[in-house]
Amino acid sequence: MDVHGTLRPLLDELVATAGLARPPRFVVASAAVTASAVVFGRWRRPTIRLDGGLVATSDTQRDRFRAVVLHELAHVRNGDVGVTYFTVALWRVFLTSVLPLWTAMGLGTLFFTGTPEGPASSARTECPECRPRTSAPCWKSSR
Repeated sequence: MDVHGTLRPLLDELVATAGLARPPRFVVASAAVTASAVVFGRWRRPTIRLDGGLVATSDTQRDRFRAVVLHELAHVRNGDVGVTYFTVALWRVFLTSVLPLWTAMGLGTLFFTGTPEGPASSARTECPECRPRTSAPCWKSSR
């Protein structure tokens, strides 16, 4: 991918500019035509994937290339790759476990008991059997 041999020295310069003691692994996704990059991997050995479109612009749009790569190197320097993975994992757990359960409970309340306030607040009376078990008024005695 580096036909002119200028990419590796440029990446080494950017790693030094970012202040990293150890350079991350760089890989190129030559099939990706977008001009972007992403960092992934473990905190001890991160990998930065450069899209083919970004590598193609490294000669013509050097400032843009530098900005994108330095942004990803900042993630490596700050050590937030692991935090990002944890946040994404937590979000996926929420979407697949908590949100469906919460939605089902909300829909159950809405469809099976009416509104949370009940049919009419004036028809409510207290039930001595249910009151100790819950803080909500009992609807048995109003039917």
